[in-house]
Amino acid sequence: MYNFKKIVMVYQEQVMQIVRDIGGYSLGRSDLVRRAMSKKKHDVMEEERKNFIYGLEDESGNIIIEGAIRRGVSEDVANKLFDLMMDFASYAFV
Repeated sequence: MYNFKKIVMVYQEQVMQIVRDIGGYSLGRSDLVRRAMSKKKHDVMEEERKNFIYGLEDESGNIIIEGAIRRGVSEDVANKLFDLMMDFASYAFV
């Protein structure tokens, strides 16, 4: 079980690392998440929440983003991590 009281995000790059390690994002795609957070694009971020948790496939069924669940992280934990990233975005990207 994750202890969320010990997770502290200080740098934007940490968000990128979390989405790569937990969600299975590529480096380029993780930068798109960082930019959406910095510009406070809430609609984009809610779509990325789904991708982070459940993954993303193209119309042919090819996996673009694995998603946290495919990588062994529960939906609840993935949602909490994403909430922490959103909290971080509210003060880090001023």
